[in-house]
Amino acid sequence: SVAENGKTTLVVKKIGAQPALARIKLTFEDGSEETINRNAGIWKNGNNEFQINVDENKKLKRAEILTDQIPDTDFSNDVLEF
Repeated sequence: SVAENGKTTLVVKKIGAQPALARIKLTFEDGSEETINRNAGIWKNGNNEFQINVDENKKLKRAEILTDQIPDTDFSNDVLEF
């Protein structure tokens, strides 16, 4: 994640060769949640990462890649706690 001027940007990287959809669940300090869904097209043209701009009015507590619908061999990098 990158924090500048009170804004948080999450950078999601594709590790491996298989392009897959991306589902990221954001949990905020106030207990609210938001799920970001991107189809596999985000990886077209050789893109290996994409960014999520987080609502600057909310404080992010946790970001989790939801892997129930995608192949994942390394679950250790699926959660980021703030």
